[in-house]
Amino acid sequence: MIFYFKSVYFAVLFFASVATQGQRVVGAKHCTTDSDNDTTCTNNDNIPPGQIDPIVRQYIMALNTDKHFINGTWIRPSSDDESTKISLVDPSTGKEIASIATSTKKDIDVAVEAAREALENWSIETSLEERRKLVSRLLHLYNEHDERMAQLISHEMGCPIEYSRDAQVGSGSFVIRQFLQETGEDGGFEESYELDEDTTIIHEAIGVVASITPWNWPMNQIANKVIPALLVGCTVILKPSEQTPLSAMLFSQMIDTAGFPRGTFQLVNGYGKDHVGEWLASHPGIDMVSLLIVASTVAPNCENIS
Repeated sequence: MIFYFKSVYFAVLFFASVATQGQRVVGAKHCTTDSDNDTTCTNNDNIPPGQIDPIVRQYIMALNTDKHFINGTWIRPSSDDESTKISLVDPSTGKEIASIATSTKKDIDVAVEAAREALENWSIETSLEERRKLVSRLLHLYNEHDERMAQLISHEMGCPIEYSRDAQVGSGSFVIRQFLQETGEDGGFEESYELDEDTTIIHEAIGVVASITPWNWPMNQIANKVIPALLVGCTVILKPSEQTPLSAMLFSQMIDTAGFPRGTFQLVNGYGKDHVGEWLASHPGIDMVSLLIVASTVAPNCENIS
């Protein structure tokens, strides 16, 4: 659990490494509903080894793999250099399943500027109740598209599909629900000072948060870093692992569909060291960096690292 307050930081991190080499990924789940409104789902197991289910291919093609999400808009990077794109390989087959456009330094500047411009409206003028409503809407979309998310995670990181459905996707929805519960009522933003009953401590959003997430628990870590930050009033720039960007793209589409205000959330893609991750961590417009590795390059003014 992570709280992005100026005066309070508490974290409980849960992570593990899961990947399989040579594990055949089962095809997408196909569901039908009869006249009694009963739904039956079956797996398409007739996919030849090394091939991808056509439905899963449609899931990938529906993503904006050639764009990033900045200021409420899916836009192409400022450079269209094909050589900078990331080839995404399914570990279970060793075959490329997508090509991901990477962000430039200019794109990072634009993302940070959008997040800073949106901060006052989101943290001060938008009530906790409204923020919770948007996150609840996001959770509904997440649960509605859980099979799509499971397939993307299974193919991008190579884990068995049942594990992707139960553990990977399930942990994401669990985390979102937990933070919605944690921020119920006043959300812990105000507390009485025990030595003076006339004094109240008010927690404020820390500012613009750069969230850099790992490959092994994509939605668990995205939810753990992005959701609490948004709920307490921070604006967020997410840089997922370059090995598992597809689930982050679907999550970003859900953010867009849920109706979060422009600039509240941005998605950028790229490598970490000497690239997008380092540019974010060292950017003077970032107030907090949340990641699971040691950051050797952080902006001098950024005293908050989790």
